[in-house]
Amino acid sequence: MNKRLILIAIIFLLIAIAVFLFVSRQREAGLTGLTPSPTLAPPAPSGIFPQPTNAVFSFASPPGTPSTAPSYTFVPPTLASIESMVGRSAQALDLSSTPSSLIRDGVYTKTWSRPGEAKVVVTQKNNAIGITFQQAKSSQPPGVFTPDVAVQQFLLSLVPISPGITVYAAGSSSGPFDGLLVLDTPSPSSYKNYLFSYAVDQKPILTSALSLTPVSVIADSGGIIRSASIVPPPTAVQAAVSLALLSPEQILASLAAGRGTLLDVHNPQTPEQGELPAFSAFTITDVKIVYAPQNNMLLPAFYLSGTGTAPAGKAQQAIIFLWAFQEGAKTQL
Repeated sequence: MNKRLILIAIIFLLIAIAVFLFVSRQREAGLTGLTPSPTLAPPAPSGIFPQPTNAVFSFASPPGTPSTAPSYTFVPPTLASIESMVGRSAQALDLSSTPSSLIRDGVYTKTWSRPGEAKVVVTQKNNAIGITFQQAKSSQPPGVFTPDVAVQQFLLSLVPISPGITVYAAGSSSGPFDGLLVLDTPSPSSYKNYLFSYAVDQKPILTSALSLTPVSVIADSGGIIRSASIVPPPTAVQAAVSLALLSPEQILASLAAGRGTLLDVHNPQTPEQGELPAFSAFTITDVKIVYAPQNNMLLPAFYLSGTGTAPAGKAQQAIIFLWAFQEGAKTQL
């Protein structure tokens, strides 16, 4: 009888221990659930420079970013539409109306030219379309147009009109420009590079290569277009879902996790010369909302400008790209 009571007591004791362990584990799981993982941006596309590891990021002052922003759907421009537009412009540029085509190393090109003097080329590589123009010798005398007017006329002929997309001036710079061949005599006295950006709802649109200036046009002092590079804008842009944007704290956490990509790093004294990032602390001084393409969507991103500081005290100015929404957010309708 005593043995039976002892056996029953042992069984109850084992059951009590099992219940205690189960409740303890449930409590630990519950406590773990109270500490959610940080909200981070999706990893950014690969940039020119790797983001430094173990860098400490901060804001010079808290940014006043909105809580939400719309996303957009778009249709990429087709090769046929771009070629048709360039073909119509060839006459105004005094180029041959009969183009030549070439495919080499997976790169397709179609060229309208004035042999030895000027040419406009449509290029397609990995579905990315670009337009380039070069003019070593002009077929018109200088002074017909001022440089500003000449650039505007050029843009009207070679930048497709896309409803919902605006084109705006994004700055300019003076030469010298390496590789610019000019055969006209007398030679122009100066050159100027005009930069342009695209925008949707007054927010800049980056190219697939994350460039803020998809259009670059070099004109000389006589109003002759000497060189140009154009990435056509997206077409058929329509508003899609609204996305919640990262908070300032989530921006810093995303950067600390290496979710950004550096687009430009340079010494403040030599902004035209890129440098490898070597800073251990980075202070963000300006936050812009931009849009970048991904899977036929224009998605909001942050364009973060600021100054990095190396342990030795050397300063580096940089621009960092960071997606502005949470990883895993629904971006499609």
